[in-house]
Amino acid sequence: MMWRDYWRAFRLDNLKRVWESDKGKYWLPIYLMIYPLLLGGSIWEDRNRNGNILLYIAVMGPIVFVVFSEIIHPIRLPKIMYLCPMTYDSRREMIRNGYCFRVCLHWGVQMLGLIAVVMYGGFDPVIGAEFAINSLLLSMLVAVEKKPGTTCQDGVKVVAIFSNVIMASALVDRDYSLVFKLVMLGLIIAVQFPLMRFSWIFIRCELEDAIDYEAGRR
Repeated sequence: MMWRDYWRAFRLDNLKRVWESDKGKYWLPIYLMIYPLLLGGSIWEDRNRNGNILLYIAVMGPIVFVVFSEIIHPIRLPKIMYLCPMTYDSRREMIRNGYCFRVCLHWGVQMLGLIAVVMYGGFDPVIGAEFAINSLLLSMLVAVEKKPGTTCQDGVKVVAIFSNVIMASALVDRDYSLVFKLVMLGLIIAVQFPLMRFSWIFIRCELEDAIDYEAGRR
């Protein structure tokens, strides 16, 4: 059921409704999709063209999918679901299970991209672990209504995207320097974790507010 409900959100009528409700949400996935065009084609022409193409498809492709999916899959249930005879605990379980399902799916999609990069380039366990952590944090983000939560999540999102692109590039180029690993680790510990800790406060509030229809409207 969760799988069916997940893909139902990609229907054209739902995409149109989300687009009309807030076009500003789409700026990041649209930017990521046209990023190669903004470079004037240089990404495809240098000596490592195959590596660049792989990075865009294997890393940016899943990221665009995850960011776009977060937009069209709000935590709140459709209005009709609040009219169904369902206990408070049952609705809470449905909302949390749906959230966990999306986190696991989004994280898995990004890990497939990492596997593709490793198969083309090389593998380093430290860089791979840092890539996986960033991907998990990115997968945990949701669309929240409260401005502070949105700001913190945007920080996590931007740092995760650019860090993963840099780490994937290092794997393709087989650059496993200790300094690079420590810088990426420091970025996760000093920036990502504090931002994610603050973001989680708002994510938990969204999960709780979504259980009750009136609470979610306040």
